[in-house]
Amino acid sequence: MDADQYAGTLTDAVRFLSTPCQQMHYTPAFDHNTRELSMDSFEHLDIDELQRHQQEMAQKQVEIERLLKVKLKEAKGDFVRELRAQIEARGYEVSDIASQLLGRKRGGGAEPTGSYYVDPDDPSNTYKRGPVPQWLKNKMLAQGFDPTDREQRDAFKAEHLNLVVG
Repeated sequence: MDADQYAGTLTDAVRFLSTPCQQMHYTPAFDHNTRELSMDSFEHLDIDELQRHQQEMAQKQVEIERLLKVKLKEAKGDFVRELRAQIEARGYEVSDIASQLLGRKRGGGAEPTGSYYVDPDDPSNTYKRGPVPQWLKNKMLAQGFDPTDREQRDAFKAEHLNLVVG
């Protein structure tokens, strides 16, 4: 290093050391192994610097959330394309598989198979087995039956519903 370079370096060092701390831009320590900022590195900052860092972090958080939404949307689109290709490769219709995945009945509300009960006042109300539908509960309560009592349900079905044998 020649004398001019040394003098320049020395001048820069003196200028740095004479700069008040409040005017210096400080970047907190970043640990590249853990990818985290050291909280100790914020201890010496004044209120204005802390607020500036807080605002920067808030802006970064908004950007991260925006990018995350974009990336998730892209990943979902990729997955749908892969799934569609698999469904078609196996010879199935995408709409049929989608209906099954969503639990929808194919054929738009087909008649139940096997024996089932029909409401004589509204033939669209049918009951085969399983949880008691709301229409049946309401009808039983209106007639003075307890829908939670199995014997009363069986009596109500025998007296007030039509059995369709299939």
